[in-house]
Formats: sequence, C-alpha cells, structure tokens
Amino acid sequence: MEGVGRTDKAGIRVGSSFVLAAEGDQLEGDQKFPEFVDAASPERVDVFLLTPFPGTVLFDKLDQEGKILSKNWDNYNAKHVNCLLADSEKEELIEKFSYIGSRIYSWRSILKRTLCDRYWGLFDRVVLFFTQARRRRIFRDIARRMS
Repeated sequence: MEGVGRTDKAGIRVGSSFVLAAEGDQLEGDQKFPEFVDAASPERVDVFLLTPFPGTVLFDKLDQEGKILSKNWDNYNAKHVNCLLADSEKEELIEKFSYIGSRIYSWRSILKRTLCDRYWGLFDRVVLFFTQARRRRIFRDIARRMS
C-alpha cells in the first residue's frame, strides 16, 4: 500500500485490476478486499470475473472437469459467471461480486480515490471522478442483470 502512495508522489498514476473467482480464492476473505482497496487507494479500480476464454488451456481444463456453466459466447466478457472453481456456487459468486463492487464503487470510495487525491490537479481529479462514476454505473447494471 505504501508503494501506491510513493508512486503517486512521483507523479505516476496507479490503476488496478482484480479478477475474482480464480482457483484458490477464499470466499471468506472477501469482506477484507474492499478495505484493502480503500487503504491502498489506487485512483482507478476495475473488478472482473474470471473468464476462461475458449481456446485457452484454462477453458479446456475447466471444460474437462465439467466446471464450465455456459458456452454462450456473448457472456464471455469478464462480467458474467461462466465457470465455477473450488467449492463456490454461482449465487455465492454473484453475491461476492456484488458486495465487492458495491463497496469499491461506492460514492465514498470513489470520492476518496479521485477528488480527495492531493497529488493531482483539479482537472485530472474531475476527469477521474467521472470515469469512476461511469464504472460505478456499469457495475450496477452488471450486478442488476446477474441477480
């Protein structure tokens, strides 16, 4: 987390992307994940679901194990549950994705990451705010369609 602050001070913007539902993920630890993101405070955050794209080793492995839930290729966009790993259930994974996204894309969290950042100028902070507000809207649409 200190590394994010040092790179900010050096004028380097930090963005982060996280993939949920990877093999070995512990669903119990998910309540702490948004706290980690808040503490690290990267200015841009993206959250995706693991998507085993056709033609990859991961897809073939999961398909052989019977863990592919759908072969509707329109849903292979990192925003739909297409496979299950470990002991997770689809509903549990949707709940996890919704919980994490609602915390990371809350207005409080967005404001902290963007407008309250003291290392960037006002114009940059406003642009970042609207970018994250758009990501919030996209996330909410995805979460609504999932449930």
